[in-house]
Amino acid sequence: MRIALSGTPVENKLAELHSLFDFILPGYLGTVKEFEREYSKPIEKEQSQEALESLKKVTAPFLLRRLKTDRSIIQELPEKVVNDTYAALTPRQVHRPRTCYAIYQ
Repeated sequence: MRIALSGTPVENKLAELHSLFDFILPGYLGTVKEFEREYSKPIEKEQSQEALESLKKVTAPFLLRRLKTDRSIIQELPEKVVNDTYAALTPRQVHRPRTCYAIYQ
């Protein structure tokens, strides 16, 4: 049995969704080229609702999605904790970004 956990692959890029499915169910969504032709290009570039609904239909049985806006979920989440930690950079770490910036100017 294979299980994949992810943050928000569909909202980032559909290729990430294909990659996850190819791990858990190799070939289920076709090859990368087939997936791009059937889903990625129509959805991301052409905003095709038909392709989006088709993708949702074939992936829905395998997805468990929890939204922070779901009232039953928000009660289960702990309060947000922010811990700022600072670290001193070495001279080499300080110099590297400056070098990269100079190269790409």
